[in-house]
Amino acid sequence: MNLEASIKMPPKSEDSTLDVEVREDGIAVVWFDRPEKSVNTLSYSTMMELSDALDTMATNSEVKALIFASRKPGCFIAGAEITDISSITDPEVGRTKAAQGQAILNKIEDLSIPTVAAIQGVCLGGGTELTLCCRYRIAGDGSKFKMGLPEVNLGILPGFGGTYRLPRLIGVPAALDLILSGRGTPAKKAARIGLVDRVVPERGLMYAALEMARAAIAGAQGLPRSGRRNPPKGFSRFLENTPMGRSLVFSTARKRVLAKSGGHYPAPLEILDVMPKLLGASREKGLALEAAALGRLVTTPISKNLIGLFFQNEAAKKVGTKDAAANLDRVGVIGAGVMGAGIASLLVRKGYTVRLIDVAAPALATGLGRISAELSKRVKRKSMTETEAERAMARIAPSTDLSDLAGIDFVIEAAVEDLGIKKKILADLASQSSQPRVFATNTSSIPLAQIAEGVAPHITVVGMHFFNPVDRMPLVEVMEAGREEITNLTFGNAADRVLDLARRLGKVAIPVGDQPGFLVNRILSPYLSEAVMLVCEGASIATVDQLMKKFGMPMGPLRLLDEVGLDVAKHVASVLDGEKGANRFQKMIDWLVSRDRLGRKTKRGFYVYKGKGKKVREEPDAELVSIVSELFESDPEKSPGDDEIRDRLILALLNEAARSLEDKVVYEPAQLDLSMIMGTGFPPFRGGLLRYAQEEGIGTLVDKMKSYATSHGTRFEPCSLLASHAEEKKPFFA
Repeated sequence: MNLEASIKMPPKSEDSTLDVEVREDGIAVVWFDRPEKSVNTLSYSTMMELSDALDTMATNSEVKALIFASRKPGCFIAGAEITDISSITDPEVGRTKAAQGQAILNKIEDLSIPTVAAIQGVCLGGGTELTLCCRYRIAGDGSKFKMGLPEVNLGILPGFGGTYRLPRLIGVPAALDLILSGRGTPAKKAARIGLVDRVVPERGLMYAALEMARAAIAGAQGLPRSGRRNPPKGFSRFLENTPMGRSLVFSTARKRVLAKSGGHYPAPLEILDVMPKLLGASREKGLALEAAALGRLVTTPISKNLIGLFFQNEAAKKVGTKDAAANLDRVGVIGAGVMGAGIASLLVRKGYTVRLIDVAAPALATGLGRISAELSKRVKRKSMTETEAERAMARIAPSTDLSDLAGIDFVIEAAVEDLGIKKKILADLASQSSQPRVFATNTSSIPLAQIAEGVAPHITVVGMHFFNPVDRMPLVEVMEAGREEITNLTFGNAADRVLDLARRLGKVAIPVGDQPGFLVNRILSPYLSEAVMLVCEGASIATVDQLMKKFGMPMGPLRLLDEVGLDVAKHVASVLDGEKGANRFQKMIDWLVSRDRLGRKTKRGFYVYKGKGKKVREEPDAELVSIVSELFESDPEKSPGDDEIRDRLILALLNEAARSLEDKVVYEPAQLDLSMIMGTGFPPFRGGLLRYAQEEGIGTLVDKMKSYATSHGTRFEPCSLLASHAEEKKPFFA
């Protein structure tokens, strides 16, 4: 008998999220299916429905087992409703709401009948916490499966019992890894750590859930035992079962958190404070501690900023035409350097077939080696299997001949940042065939209008600017040739394809105006320039970078210049042609480049790089101190103080960001802030550059700018947009 076919799915009311069905064999199924939404979430109304359904199940003698399942393709439950979380402004309200959610999920755990979670696709946050209350969990092995507790990314902790229950199920180290990282776990790993009991083909998920429910009703042998899965052995047993071992686990985790976050994020530290108290606590006491911690965290400015970032990210996904790149399966990539190889690797990992072109055979071989090495690293980290890596590599067809792009209508160009070279590639490609093509250039600073000038009509030039390293940087800037201003969010077919493709590759795609430097590099340029000028005035390299890392940036501006390459920075500066402050920036960069001190790639720039691979360490170049004194007659004894250094760097960023908004390079403040976070690593806990300025006080910052303009030059003169916002006391965000 086909068990799936025997399930009757009665129609539900228009506003109901749950369908509850009791089958003839006594197995009840609670189907989650939120109306008119692509995903299920545990909103307040859904939780109330669930509570009523569980009360009914507890008193219905006909129900012998209960299964939780979803009708949404690729989604079980994506978590709690974020708007419900964002509206909380009182810690006591936060504590109370968490306690209410815990009480409802406790009803699942308290049922006397077997309970099974049939998990397909995305199962995050409150969805995972719901499954932790079930006796059994079965995962469908679909490609969209992802299970975890990402609350830390919103500045909070799991508040529906996840912090309490997860360590009891999979052990403290594995639970800490999931809760502190916020990462989703694939199905096979979820089974390996004991988060799910079984992984089955997704098409047979409901069949397997019904079989398990029937076996549990019958008291069959071999079912997973309740409580801890995968009990620890050897040294792991010491770490988990002794006070000394647990102390070591938590102290090590705290050191890692502080090293990674600089202590700027309260949620992971709160988690590390609360979890040890939960381990030996009763359910009542443990959940009360968890709810109180959530109440404390959910009202912090950092949580509100991170939640705001979540909404900005979701809004970015809706720009452009959905499924514009749905039929795209083959992509050409021209250039096998660092960027081209990174783009090609990303494409093949996402299932695309790639024709990788480079006119130089040695460069092509090096690029293929980079791709192979990256895939091998993923296999070692167990984020890919060897078979998946081999299949990805097999999807790359290398060539030194542009004519081998015949039949491919979407080409990404990732050649060196040189207008002449890019125009020649475009002309050669156009001459190969008259077929319509999208030419997506990865230019980081050259306006597309210059690249596309005189292009054949069958070629459409668009911008698709990835950031380096491609596998780690989430932002992609998308540009239309000649569209200097973004005054609405309606785009041509080619730009829509780029936006959709970028999102399918897992990137955050932001449309920006076709102006020199586009958005991120334009804003970064005066910031990096100011850092160099501070050094020219006697500030130490280490101090400049340490102050910005302390502010929350992932690396200091001088270290960033070394990473980008000082030759590249020189070229970008020449394209942007902005004010460099008495030519000190250009003079310093020229001196470094003329001596082949290009940064990390030549092992010398502002820093000296020693060692190889992961053991590379950098030290500020002591020789530069004397060089700076000679070139600029600076006196380290009279160098700018810490407050001035920090002010000048942040104000340089802010002024150019406001100018970019004023020039309509980007559509709205939220998109600019999202771009700064995703493209430069601007600290997410600050909510974005413009939100930070608003919280600090726009008027206060404008007054500082005017003061620095008097003492250090007109580059600090606030742009008209900032000046008007200060004068009118007008915020960037409501």
